[in-house]
Amino acid sequence: MTKFEQFALDQWLSEWPENMTFNEVLVVLHDANYDERVIVLDFIEDAPWPEIANLILDTAIQSEKTFKGVTI
Repeated sequence: MTKFEQFALDQWLSEWPENMTFNEVLVVLHDANYDERVIVLDFIEDAPWPEIANLILDTAIQSEKTFKGVTI
């Protein structure tokens, strides 16, 4: 998992299995395959899971575009 994918998951989820890949998390959310191990943040818990998957993917893409190559 890239640091950008990790960042995106951290922004929208409170928990997911350590051994689950970024794409696996997105599939669970996008296909609305309920998995009690994937827990979205409280303020978006009522949003449709496919929309949350899209938010996570967009966050990963935008964070990479913005911060790729930036050193701190």
